[in-house]
Amino acid sequence: MKKILLLCLILLGAVTSAQPSRPGLNQMRGIFFDTIVIPSGNNSDCYITYQTTCNRLVFVKAKDVFTTHFSLNIEAVDSLTGKVYREITENEYSVNDFEETNSESKYVQGVLKLSLPAGSYKVVPVIYDFNTNSEHVLSQFDLKVMPQDEKWALSPIVLKEALAASKSPQKHVLAGFDGNVPFSHEDYDMVIPVTDTNISSVYVELKNNDSLIFKDSLKSSFVAGLSFSRDRENITAEYNSHGTLTRNFVLHKFNEKLQEGTLTISLLSGNKEKTLFRRSVTWYNKPRSLNNLEYAVKVLKNIDADEKQKKNIAQSKMDYTQLVNYWKRFDPTPETAYNELMAEFYKRVDYAAASFSLISNPDGAETDRGKIYIKFGKPKSVERIYTGSKDVREVWVYDEPERQFVFVDKSGLGNFILSGKL
Repeated sequence: MKKILLLCLILLGAVTSAQPSRPGLNQMRGIFFDTIVIPSGNNSDCYITYQTTCNRLVFVKAKDVFTTHFSLNIEAVDSLTGKVYREITENEYSVNDFEETNSESKYVQGVLKLSLPAGSYKVVPVIYDFNTNSEHVLSQFDLKVMPQDEKWALSPIVLKEALAASKSPQKHVLAGFDGNVPFSHEDYDMVIPVTDTNISSVYVELKNNDSLIFKDSLKSSFVAGLSFSRDRENITAEYNSHGTLTRNFVLHKFNEKLQEGTLTISLLSGNKEKTLFRRSVTWYNKPRSLNNLEYAVKVLKNIDADEKQKKNIAQSKMDYTQLVNYWKRFDPTPETAYNELMAEFYKRVDYAAASFSLISNPDGAETDRGKIYIKFGKPKSVERIYTGSKDVREVWVYDEPERQFVFVDKSGLGNFILSGKL
């Protein structure tokens, strides 16, 4: 069993110790690339990470396991001398459930390392798919590695797991998959490596969509070497005593107040030159229904029982900020920017719209089953009962609190109408 291979490219500008501001990002779809440059002797270790979703890869079934198998070859061509630096990595990834092969939220990822001297490079990634015996040359991107003495602060690193200086060396999961910051309910730490281990503090300012959300001097730090590797399903950062040492300042849970949009990181220390890094705060796997603002507002009538309020919502001309503010009254964690209830609601809308659509009503969210799913979520059990006539009954059972909904299809075309609840 094979799925059609769809390998496009999201190519993001290099995150190097020499190019912190990422101008002119070239973004397409499919695979996310990012680079992280760490000084190492006379050269720099250039880690190139890649991530793609399962639905963009070919999986082959063997017994009860679905496997994708591909290699990624990277060529970095020195723009001045023409010298070529090469590295290749192979990735074999398996899942047990066919549905996971179609997942847009499950990722296959990896990392490889090139040792490069200072210079400008054209990087050409090539994927070879073993399941289809086909090669795909992806769009090239630029990588600039500056001399080590020209940068005192390296690109900040965002980690999923809390990092305590007393516990290093340790592996920690890299957050996001393109060097940017995920808009998420998870807590993230920012690690800021500096090349001068004698620096005792760094003054940090964070601006989110031009609003200042943090300013203070960081003193919590530890000295260690830094490397990256693939650990099962994740890319991890490992702090150890090997290689070039950096002093690493830690800002815990820095993302709690971050809204979707831009993030500017400003760094100062003593007489060092001010350094800026620019990132995006991105809601990965954002419900598709939120990309259509008019539709996202319209479906709000599913949670407001008052008929007058429903009419007001239907006629509302909210912008996205107003929609976010509307949901704040339902936010279970008002101290953070991410609203779990809003996210869950629109995930349900997406599922209902796709799963309960009819020829007569293409928007499954507007069907009776869709409306119940949006309000109450996935039922504990679903029983379909076929009667002697062509009528079909479908019973949805929920617990906590206990309730049942009965839908009847009298047409035989899947048009289930709510007939009662118990």
